[in-house]
Amino acid sequence: MSHGAHGTNGVSLFFSNSHTMERLPYYHLLHLFSLFVLTAHTFMAFGNPDPANRKRTMMITGIASLLVLISGFGMLTVLKIPFATGCMLGDS
Repeated sequence: MSHGAHGTNGVSLFFSNSHTMERLPYYHLLHLFSLFVLTAHTFMAFGNPDPANRKRTMMITGIASLLVLISGFGMLTVLKIPFATGCMLGDS
């Protein structure tokens, strides 16, 4: 008899397809917002290279870069795209 989140073979169904696809729009919005923030602050840094704003700009761009990376890999996971696919597509 199966109880909880385990399938008939004892395989966990915690990451079932319906639950992971519900998270895709959140990863997508986070990814696009982080890209926007990263681009805006990069152009701001080139347009006004004030040393007083350097620390804050570096913190914001670092956090935005990390969020772009995390949300990008999150979308790859939700869509079940292998990481090596991007390397193969770039070679062709």
